[in-house]
Amino acid sequence: MGSLTNLFKVQALKFGTFGTNEFNNNVQKHLKAIQNQGLTPILTLEPLKNTREDILNKIISGEFDAQLFDLFKIIAETGAIFRPMHEMDSNQERYPWSGKSPSSYISAWQHLYNLSREVPNGENIKFLWSPAGENNMKEYYPGDEYVDIVG
Repeated sequence: MGSLTNLFKVQALKFGTFGTNEFNNNVQKHLKAIQNQGLTPILTLEPLKNTREDILNKIISGEFDAQLFDLFKIIAETGAIFRPMHEMDSNQERYPWSGKSPSSYISAWQHLYNLSREVPNGENIKFLWSPAGENNMKEYYPGDEYVDIVG
């Protein structure tokens, strides 16, 4: 499997190694600080490419479920909006999920959504689907039942 250190990051904030107590505590602290300002936090999750295998297949297979489950508990507590794997339609090399097969992307998205619903108060987690706006973006749409906000 390799190290989880760089497989995931939360955009614009450095919280430590994904899946560790330090990471989770820092995420929770920052989300609550944003919430305490009367704002709704948006958490962007970017699965990075420090792996030889397709990151979407790793998500679909459940390899990160334990770590994601803990993260989803924090998101559900804070009422943050969850924005995973954005701009999937743009085929940007910096995003290893971008430009991949729409069916793989949709399966990974739906896996994340379904996993989030297994945590206490998981229905509080709102999923933000945010394509780049390319002509092919509709091919990557996970379905109305899996998307709460489009942006």
